[in-house]
Amino acid sequence: MCHKLSYVPTFLLVLGLCLPVATAAHIETIVLLHTNDLHAHLRSNDSGKGGLPYVAAYVKQVRQGRRDVLLLDGGDVLEKGDMLCWMTQGRVMYEAMNRIGYDAGVLGNHDFAYGPKSLKTNLQTAAFPIVCANSPMPNVPVQASTVLRVAGVRVGLIGLTVFSSKTFAENAAVLARETSQLENEVDLLIAICHLNSKTCLRLADAVPEIDVFVSGHSHEVLAKPLVAKKSGALIVQAGSLARYVGHWELTVDLDQKKVTGCHGKLVSLPHGSSACEQELVSWIKQQEELTCPESRRVVGKTDRVIRGEALAKLYAQSLLRATGADVALSHTSMLRGEIYPGPIDINDLFATYVPGKRREVVEVALTGKQLAQVIDRSAKSRGKLIVTAERNDWEPQGDQTYRVVLTLGNWTALRALPGLEFKNLKAKTLDVDLIDSLADGLNSL
Repeated sequence: MCHKLSYVPTFLLVLGLCLPVATAAHIETIVLLHTNDLHAHLRSNDSGKGGLPYVAAYVKQVRQGRRDVLLLDGGDVLEKGDMLCWMTQGRVMYEAMNRIGYDAGVLGNHDFAYGPKSLKTNLQTAAFPIVCANSPMPNVPVQASTVLRVAGVRVGLIGLTVFSSKTFAENAAVLARETSQLENEVDLLIAICHLNSKTCLRLADAVPEIDVFVSGHSHEVLAKPLVAKKSGALIVQAGSLARYVGHWELTVDLDQKKVTGCHGKLVSLPHGSSACEQELVSWIKQQEELTCPESRRVVGKTDRVIRGEALAKLYAQSLLRATGADVALSHTSMLRGEIYPGPIDINDLFATYVPGKRREVVEVALTGKQLAQVIDRSAKSRGKLIVTAERNDWEPQGDQTYRVVLTLGNWTALRALPGLEFKNLKAKTLDVDLIDSLADGLNSL
């Protein structure tokens, strides 16, 4: 038995033109709503787009008067976002998703970031099933699949995440095994995959029984579903950071157990024209007051977006000022966000940098020759190394030794560059907070 949509051009799907169906068929509909790669973007920042309160308002609006709505998430709920999520190791993200009413989700690679204990807690916190058939953390039990009834449709949901060690064929076999166990019990099969659309298209060929792939990981903004040419499966993805909600109305023939039509759109959530659920906004504020009230402390203001090299330079300048070192280094590869126009609070700064131990500020003694090697080698790496000293025309001088400050994450990455002999050099941890130092230095904006 195959649950699939016969191949039609994607633009017909978006326009809502359905395939012919038998007049006596038992037809039902499902409104599929989906997000992916929320990355701890719990509250709405000054980017002008997205945030969970806007997702909540849109979902609430769609559900009014309808019983056939299915809300799914494609993984990477955690990391790269708000301080509150980091401080609670993801708990509040799942509590917020409970409030929105998610029906199911899959584990993304960042959802394992806090280790087995926190993963187990988050799985228990979620009031909805989180499925993952190929979890890389076997010591924490995760259900591979689940079956939900949405109005008159029995929906089988199978989870798959980024391949940790197994080959594509082995992961496809895992998906096929779960499919074979579910297909006779359901009317529709959906794979919630924290995998890019290209991989999902390959899986659609390997496991043609799957009707829909809700994908993630690659942050793709798919304005319309991709259609697998062989199986007719739909592949959807909704960008990232709670800036979009996918909205697709599926027509399901219960007799043939296949999708016979699809129409809808990828919904953008700009703040100026989208509804915002104030109850969730208030709840987030309450949680911040209880856990990290400093996150809301306003420390500056900007009239421009600060990202990339400009942001890395701000970090380097702040470290130089805070430590009185000779040189400060900052690499763009450690950045995870940007600062948007408007008031800047501590949470805005927190979200711009890789969290955890890699934020620790360290000092190391390097000669001018070693610094020159670092600068040369890093030019060939991904991203940009920012070198800051008191004088703009500064250049490293031969055997002179310099006090160099940088984050532990940057130091670890620089030590790994090919051709450098830094194995015996030890870095000293400083009593300097990276985010606080940037907050103190924002008067230079």
